[in-house]
Amino acid sequence: MNKYREALLASIRKQLNAWLELGRDDVSRDDLYRFLHTVRGTSGTIGLAAISNTTARLMDELEQSGRKSWTTGQLRTFFSDLIRAVYALGQQETTVQGGADGTGSFRFDQDEQPAVLVLDDDDAFLLYMKEELGKRGYRVIATTNPSLAMDYVRECNPQCVVLDLFMDHTAGVEFMLALRDKMKRRFIPTTVVGVEDTTANRIQAFRLGADDFVAKPFEMAELAARLERQLVRKRLFDRLLRTGGFRPNSNIGFCESND
Repeated sequence: MNKYREALLASIRKQLNAWLELGRDDVSRDDLYRFLHTVRGTSGTIGLAAISNTTARLMDELEQSGRKSWTTGQLRTFFSDLIRAVYALGQQETTVQGGADGTGSFRFDQDEQPAVLVLDDDDAFLLYMKEELGKRGYRVIATTNPSLAMDYVRECNPQCVVLDLFMDHTAGVEFMLALRDKMKRRFIPTTVVGVEDTTANRIQAFRLGADDFVAKPFEMAELAARLERQLVRKRLFDRLLRTGGFRPNSNIGFCESND
């Protein structure tokens, strides 16, 4: 877990330095929100509760402040608790351990290794997903770039997709729309992960074509179990399609390929 922690802390320091040390006086609320949203989701998932709790509180403060843009002085005060939390973790020499992950509960054989595409805007989260899902026998294709993710869908034929719908700007939404429009006559189970586990966000995800929604932070064992269930469904649908026992219906995610 140490390398995930170090990657996330380095990412936080880099962004804070860009805002605080370079004298930015016009940082928008939206930029702050996206940063906090990403850090909160990743830190909670990899076991950094102090960072997750701090960013959750800062998200609430950001919402209540009503400011549209922030000066360097305002940001120094706003981020003071996060800076202290990052500094304290940076001084620790022990590895941060997450909860029980149930790694040995299920593993795919090498000859049936499924591919999972992971799309998220945080490198530390992608590193964590690649290693943890890799332990369970998945071939993990990870990227922060929605355009590349769409290329991987066409070229690598993933059996399932995991993405943060609420990435920078509308990147996640645009990817879901592209996936729905491009993939015809194929069923690729899609799991949306996100920090804000609200009814509105779940409805949006499902209306865009998601098959499942998992709130960040999450336990890897739970996500793995959900993916296993999605893969069982995919194998059933694929078998029915091959044998002619099922007629695709675009209303449930099947359509014809434009490729």
